[in-house]
Amino acid sequence: MFLHWITFTITYPIIYLLSKLPFKVIYGISDILHFFVFRIFKYRIKVVRSNIQIAFEQNSTFEQEAIIKNFYKHFCDVLVEMIKAFSMTRQEYNERYKVLNHIEMQELKDRSFILTMPHIANWEWANSITNLTDVPIFSIYSKLENPYFDQKIRSSRGKMGTIMTHTRETRVIIDHQESQKIHSVYGIMSDQSPLKRKAKYWNTFFGKEVPVHTGAEELCRKYNIPMVFLDMNKIKRGYYEGYLEVLSSNPKDLKPFELTDIYMNRVEQSILEKPHLYLWTHRRFKHAKN
Repeated sequence: MFLHWITFTITYPIIYLLSKLPFKVIYGISDILHFFVFRIFKYRIKVVRSNIQIAFEQNSTFEQEAIIKNFYKHFCDVLVEMIKAFSMTRQEYNERYKVLNHIEMQELKDRSFILTMPHIANWEWANSITNLTDVPIFSIYSKLENPYFDQKIRSSRGKMGTIMTHTRETRVIIDHQESQKIHSVYGIMSDQSPLKRKAKYWNTFFGKEVPVHTGAEELCRKYNIPMVFLDMNKIKRGYYEGYLEVLSSNPKDLKPFELTDIYMNRVEQSILEKPHLYLWTHRRFKHAKN
């Protein structure tokens, strides 16, 4: 615990001071960071290249390398945008992170729903979309090991009104739905690979059979909560626009794991449209059967 405190005490002031810099300077830092991350240290380059080669095996080597190069540029932008988020205002979020069709969510105004999105474009700024609905928005996230940084992350991500809830606190969803008194939105990201021993279902993703998370579907089907997909795109540096899509309004009508298939197919489609904006640094195909 003392080591956590020392680490936080030394690094957080630096992070906060960097977050106060203008966006123009922030992206200058991103350019420098890109040189070191991609050219010098080659951060997780073997994992990234392996993922790209599997997902885009039909593309030429030149096309694959172009995706990798553009990915690292975007990856470094997201890193500095994560830092910038510590001091961003509501106005800055509204100008830079827009959901263009949120009015369509009025059809779900009297129902809770699960809001899903993959690690694409800028997922860190997604906690700013509290203007989608008047009901509480809970963002499910993985708790950080360092409790001091975890508290700051919860504060930073939640300052726009999102209620940060780590994975061990998801009982709140069950309580809400079983009481039938609280309508809420629950944000869940479930596009990464689960532990093999915990996998309940395998799905074909980019032609490979891989284990997938099914928690979002299980909640949707148990309480008949609609699943909504948020697809974000990068318009230009520091500006993102997205669209919402209802994947199922009545999940109980679907077969087991059908909603998970729909979601993962939608994730794959989004990646195909903008491959360099996806987070390729995790081993997405590490448990692939073929």
